[in-house]
Amino acid sequence: MNTRAHALVVEQRELMRALFDELGDGVLVAQPGGTLSGMNRTARELTGLDDADIGRPLADLAATLQLREPRDGDLVAPSDTPLARALAGDRSSGTYAIVDPRDGARRELEVKAGPVRGAGDAIVAAVATIHDLTEIRRAEHEK
Repeated sequence: MNTRAHALVVEQRELMRALFDELGDGVLVAQPGGTLSGMNRTARELTGLDDADIGRPLADLAATLQLREPRDGDLVAPSDTPLARALAGDRSSGTYAIVDPRDGARRELEVKAGPVRGAGDAIVAAVATIHDLTEIRRAEHEK
């Protein structure tokens, strides 16, 4: 690859990295093997996860975050988490409660997830976006 083409590839990669990190909603990425492969700054802030969690199995992360149905407080089975469902080919959208591992605070999050398909329609990753509803729910309960 010539120098100019290489510079353009690096520039585009850095642009995508900056966009990913500056999004106002959290983004989590998982690989078909069922491990976390990436997250943006907002996801780190909302979940308390960090770079040491990259490569961890999604089931372990669900246990760490205590992912729960907000209506009844039941734990979400590891195979029913949004990223696990996306890796199985499903799109999902729902509200979940988590416990922040840093301080034990409860958060309510809107999560949307779906598969990323590559050549031959194979699932090459799953992506979930997370939007914090905690303050909105708190204000609703105070009314």
